[in-house]
Amino acid sequence: MLIQKLREVRIAGPYLLWSFTVYKSNGCMALDPDEKKRIEQVKKFIDSKSPGHISITDLARKNYIGRSKLVEDFKEAEGMGLYAYLRTKELKEAANLLLRTEENIKTIAFKTGYKHTSNFSRAFKKVFGYSPLRYRKDFF
Repeated sequence: MLIQKLREVRIAGPYLLWSFTVYKSNGCMALDPDEKKRIEQVKKFIDSKSPGHISITDLARKNYIGRSKLVEDFKEAEGMGLYAYLRTKELKEAANLLLRTEENIKTIAFKTGYKHTSNFSRAFKKVFGYSPLRYRKDFF
């Protein structure tokens, strides 16, 4: 993969000085090494957390980056949207709980960040092709 340095940009404000480098990779904009490192830190933080709702806004604040910039950079670095990554992680954990425990589906939905069982069931079926109840019956 060819990465070409396009230009360095400096933006000065009354209290801030921003400096970053713009890269181009195979015709697309690429993340600079600092941005890639930040996205890796975000991903490690997400993966280290127990299941439950993680807010994209909170992730952005904790990493001192704008929400839209975080979402854009995450997709560029990981090839998958941040929201989709969070939901997939929660649903994989839900699948594990369905197979490892006998907790009811409402409890598992709540533990993995869903307030309503119907939303959980719809999302679960979209990812795994089975309703949570059917998944438990077929694979438990």
